[in-house]
Amino acid sequence: MHIVDEQLLNEWIDKSGYRKAIDWLINGKVIFDRNEYMANLKETLHQFPEKNRKLKKAVEFAKLIRAYRECKDLYNSKHYMDANSLMVRSLHYLARVTVLEKGFHPEITVWNQVKKIDPEVYKLYEELMESEESLEKKISLMLLASDFAIHSRAEHGAEHLLNLMKEKEEPWSFGELKVHPELQAYTLDLSILLEYLVERKIIKTVLVETKGQSIFHRQYVLK
Repeated sequence: MHIVDEQLLNEWIDKSGYRKAIDWLINGKVIFDRNEYMANLKETLHQFPEKNRKLKKAVEFAKLIRAYRECKDLYNSKHYMDANSLMVRSLHYLARVTVLEKGFHPEITVWNQVKKIDPEVYKLYEELMESEESLEKKISLMLLASDFAIHSRAEHGAEHLLNLMKEKEEPWSFGELKVHPELQAYTLDLSILLEYLVERKIIKTVLVETKGQSIFHRQYVLK
């Protein structure tokens, strides 16, 4: 028996903190349901409101960027075994983003879902698992393919953050974004996500003068 309070349950749902929870809620048999709480929750999950989907997609996309960057750093440092582990992880996040793009909740068996809805992403995973190339060559090829797959999803993956930044015309400081209540689900990966969006010229940085000579605050605004 698992006893879970409502706040923790909602955190699991929003942040993918415990992936089995979604499976329980969608596929589990309801034995007792006070005030139709579970029925209403299951209906909300089934409908998967756009706001919830964008938040969850941003959480997974930010994790994808971090895993991909770490994989690339390890590859460049010639730590190929560790880079391979990170590549598997980054592809898993890519799979979850892909499923969310189609309006579904990622399940525990996410690759079964991806095989049906996005064969190209599934083929990346197949190639990583079955390729007979050397580890170095295999990771090199996967980094190139993954870079394209991530780049093509950048604006959709970061849509939750980009929509929030439209709320004001003035630039945002990192501190403002980090403490914003709507971004708490991926605040730990926020800096690397912002860095990636700047590199892709989706957002731009603005330097704001401070009282210190030649010292500036770095702020962010949509392009």
